[in-house]
Amino acid sequence: MSESVKARPYNDRVELESVIEPVPADATSLGMIPEYLETAIYLYFVVVAAIGLFLHRHIWRGYRRTERSEN
Repeated sequence: MSESVKARPYNDRVELESVIEPVPADATSLGMIPEYLETAIYLYFVVVAAIGLFLHRHIWRGYRRTERSEN
């Protein structure tokens, strides 16, 4: 390693808090969303989970049927 390149000591490092400026809360928050929209979002998650569970069960049962028929 050449003499001109030196590692900085641990105590001389730059703290991230001094480099990154905090973002104001108003810039990141959406505020209150309407109750009907919140309900629609949760309903969407429930529907997607139900479809995933149905497909998982359907595929698993199909696999188990073919496994039993081979034995």
